This record gives sequence, structure tokens and C-alpha cells, in this order.
Amino acid sequence: MRSRFSVHPLLIFGALIVFSIVTTNCGTNATSASRTTHVVRETTTTAPTTTTTAVPPTTAPYVAPVTTPQAPPIQAAIFGDSLITNANPYLIEDLGAMTSPGHILTTVEQQPGSALCQFLPQMQTIATTIHPQVVALEFAGNAFSPCISNAQSQGFSAVVAQYQADLSTAINIFLSNGTAHVIVIGAPVPSATSLYANFSPYADVKNMYASFVPSLNNPAVTYFDASPWVEDPVTHSFTQYLPCKPLEIWTGNCTGPSINGVQNNIVRYSDGAHLCAQMAPNFTCVGYASGAWRMANAISTAIAEAFNPQYAPLPTGP
Repeated sequence: MRSRFSVHPLLIFGALIVFSIVTTNCGTNATSASRTTHVVRETTTTAPTTTTTAVPPTTAPYVAPVTTPQAPPIQAAIFGDSLITNANPYLIEDLGAMTSPGHILTTVEQQPGSALCQFLPQMQTIATTIHPQVVALEFAGNAFSPCISNAQSQGFSAVVAQYQADLSTAINIFLSNGTAHVIVIGAPVPSATSLYANFSPYADVKNMYASFVPSLNNPAVTYFDASPWVEDPVTHSFTQYLPCKPLEIWTGNCTGPSINGVQNNIVRYSDGAHLCAQMAPNFTCVGYASGAWRMANAISTAIAEAFNPQYAPLPTGP
């Protein structure tokens, strides 16, 4: 019988032997032998035939990659007076760059010369619409607004008492509407020679914050003193100049005077209260403002630490 396959002549002898053995052992059942996994291909050249082994596919079944859902943005709200007006551009920049544990969307409500009581209606609106997870309150102690004029007419102690009552109201507004953390900012006070020191009890209001907030014994409400960011690190008091930070030098923003051989920047305005080197009539800083930048870094650090206690302080540091 003629074989179904074309086989190289040199293999004929071996094939005959195999055929003889198979026919001897299997008789008429020889045609039922199993197929091998080898495929023999015929070639028209004189080169030896090529035998290819069929290999099962090794590609694993497609599995869709596991993606981690992006964390929803974190809502933060900041309320304050002209010091927040000074610091506002740097606040937005600092908080906008933070992405851990999620992007921070910041609402800033500020009004130069404002008292805390002036913002209570806006706080109620924002608490019930935006539902910020963290709120920072920076009110240095101004007593110029109509809502506090009655207390102002009674003297500084009455102003401090109203600030404490208004602070309690503000805290309750936010905590009762789901805010996780309220930060009360201790603002840097004006210099003793500043005209502002004659009109409002800034130091007394700050001291009230520092004692009242801890007395609440509520971990959701904390006091954060931002003064060290713009104060003399030795005397812990007002200073108009501070040595440039490395980042300021690196970015070319170290432009103040040299004091005792150390390059400084202006951190407080000539009025002894604000945080600009130069200030426009609307209390925004003109040009780079080292004091406003440092203040913004202080508040941003406080907000970041409210979300993650291990968050590293920002470059300025106190």
C-alpha cells in the first residue's frame, strides 16, 4: 500500500521496520493509531524536511486593569479679614497644588476690616450648600463693622466677649452641618506703634482664641497660631524684616535689605499690621509679598494637617 505522506528516502528503511512491528502487534487495527502532535511539511527543495511542534497558546485571558477611583475633591473654606486679602493668591496656589489625600477646592471669603460677626450669614449659606470638610477662621479682632459697633462702644473687653460668642456660633454652624474640622487661626498682631492697635484689641482677641478653643475639649476644633511665620524667631514679637527663605532665594524673590550681612525680605507693611511689601488701596499686595506668602503657607499647613496629621509643613515654616 502507498503511504499517505511523502517521506524522505533515508527514512524508508526505518519506516518499514516500524510498520512491520505495528502490523505484527496490532493486526487489522493498525489504522486506529493516535495522531501525534507533530506536523510534517512537504518541501520541494533538497533541504531536509522541517518538523514543527504545535504549541498551545500561552497568552493569558484578558483581564481588565483594576483602577482605583479618584478621590473626590476636598472642600475647604477660609474666612477672614484683610490679612486673608493679602494672602489670598498664595492660599489658592498652595492649596490648589495639594493632592493628598485628594484635590482641595477652596472657597475664600474675605473682607478688609471685617469682624467675625459680619460673616455669620455667609457661613450659614456655605455650610449648608458647599458642606466644607474643613474650615479656617482668621479674624484678628477688628471692631469696625456695624455688627460689633455696640460692643466697641463699651470697650475692648466687650469686643473680646462678642468675638467669643460669635466664634461659638460659627463653630456650631459648621459642625452641625457636617464639617469635620474647624481651625481657628491666631493672627499676627500689629506692632505696638501701629495706629490699628488703638482701635481694636488684637492681642486680647488672639489670647482669647488660644484659651477658649482648647477649653471646648473638642478634637474637631483646633487653634493654630500663624504668628511665628512672620515674627522675630528670637523675641517672638513684631518684626518688619525676616531672612529670606531658601525658596525665595532660588526663585529670585529675595529682594529686601541686607541686615548684618544677611539678605532679608519685608514681611510686614509700613502700617505695622499688614503683610505686603507694597499694598494697593484695596489691601491686595502689589508685587511679591513675603509676609503674605508665609501667612498663606501657615494656614495651608494647618488645613493640610487637618486632613493628614503626618503632612509635612510647607517650605517657609515658622
